[in-house]
Amino acid sequence: MKTDALFYRLFQELPACYFEAIGAGAEAAEGYTFVSEELKQAGLRLDGVFLPKSTDAPVHFVEVYFYAHPNVYSNLFAKVFLWLETKNPAQDWHASVFFATRELEPAHLHPYRNLIQSDQVSRVYLDDLPEGEETQVGLAILGMIAATPEVALARAKSLLDLLAHAKKPGADHRKVIELVQTVVSGHFPKLGRKELERMLQIKDFRETKVYQEALEEGIEQGREETREEIALRLLKKRHSAQEVAELSGLSLRQVQRLRKNSAPKRSD
Repeated sequence: MKTDALFYRLFQELPACYFEAIGAGAEAAEGYTFVSEELKQAGLRLDGVFLPKSTDAPVHFVEVYFYAHPNVYSNLFAKVFLWLETKNPAQDWHASVFFATRELEPAHLHPYRNLIQSDQVSRVYLDDLPEGEETQVGLAILGMIAATPEVALARAKSLLDLLAHAKKPGADHRKVIELVQTVVSGHFPKLGRKELERMLQIKDFRETKVYQEALEEGIEQGREETREEIALRLLKKRHSAQEVAELSGLSLRQVQRLRKNSAPKRSD
């Protein structure tokens, strides 16, 4: 599963799940814009940054680990303080590390004890996340990522059934369906799209009532630009056109056109 791209898409499209995961209110997401930033001086890249719209709010740094690494915290704080040094040393901040399981956290935490035990750092273990309330769909998707394939599939079916019976489909329903499909496909990589849809007991999302109602409400208009931005970012990270199409929700032809249009122009 391409976890970096998946988390970027999840936090960009459903930012409330990040704030729910660290114990803050979902409403906090309204004051932030999620981006990926490269710290050019040292060639370091942050997995993601929630930039506040208010100067009084802290910036949130996000790192995701699906593998064990002894330098998790030295790497994290190097990025945090380099960002502060180069961007704004007066900026308040909060850093969060998402581990697939608790076992992936480094054993030697003593050098970072004061920082990781402060209110400026959150450690989130995806396998320990609560399922959340019915409205916390992003939190539910986060929990599926680190779950076993069987558990992820069961949770996906439950969430999709909940969406199918919603009295008033919301603006996020289509992207939730796409994200659920992406997560489950990561657990079952050998399945094609049609097989996956049959396993999840759903039709192509373009044929669902949720999609049709969203389309009628004009929700789909304006969604394309966001998906294109995601696709361009993934292309810059050298993902294949097929991977970008699956993760962004664009067609393969659209992705190929984007790649062609974004290629540097040759000068004569």
